[in-house]
Amino acid sequence: MIKAVFFDLWSTLVFNDTEIHPVTKVCKVLHWNILINDFFALHNKSRMSVEKISIKEGFRDFLKQNNVPFTEEQLEDIVYIWTNLVDDIGVYPDTFEILEYCYEHEGLKVGLISGTDQSSFEQADKRHSLSDYLDYVIVSYAEGFTKPDEEFYNIILERTRFKPEEILMVGDSEDMDIVPAKKLGMKTCHINRWDKKSETADFEVNTLAEVKNVVASLL
Repeated sequence: MIKAVFFDLWSTLVFNDTEIHPVTKVCKVLHWNILINDFFALHNKSRMSVEKISIKEGFRDFLKQNNVPFTEEQLEDIVYIWTNLVDDIGVYPDTFEILEYCYEHEGLKVGLISGTDQSSFEQADKRHSLSDYLDYVIVSYAEGFTKPDEEFYNIILERTRFKPEEILMVGDSEDMDIVPAKKLGMKTCHINRWDKKSETADFEVNTLAEVKNVVASLL
């Protein structure tokens, strides 16, 4: 029997609702050729545990750490891009359906665990009030760890005081969401956003609405 459901944020509950990804825009400003996933891996590591640093100073440190040359004008352009994400953050048609289902179920806790930075989470929450349905919010910038660090997922156990098998982790990434959670003994549910099935998840779904059946089977 599970006592909590934890969700990943990006590509699980929310997505960038724009033709040009903000990271692509940032990299274009910098003339930096890097994959989006690689950018986030570096950026999340850089911004961990620095919630009091401004976006501008955070990017300044991030670019210096990765030896990416930039001008002050480019830095201003990046800050503008990053602080105007809010209108481009969309939710999936069934995001609130699953959040409400879990949140309103007596005795079941709902959490978010995301390797994101302060600005991204705050803008997603501002646009869609996700925290109204969350008992726990665990994000990299406030914890000093990021995915797929085992220490990051251990925070779930520390905060909830639940056993690993009493927690269901829902996410779209095999490496970042499913594998580390399963390694600790949590139940796992992979949402297949990219037409690539998980090799390790306990459950496989194509939509968030289907997660309701998974949750129901574990209660």
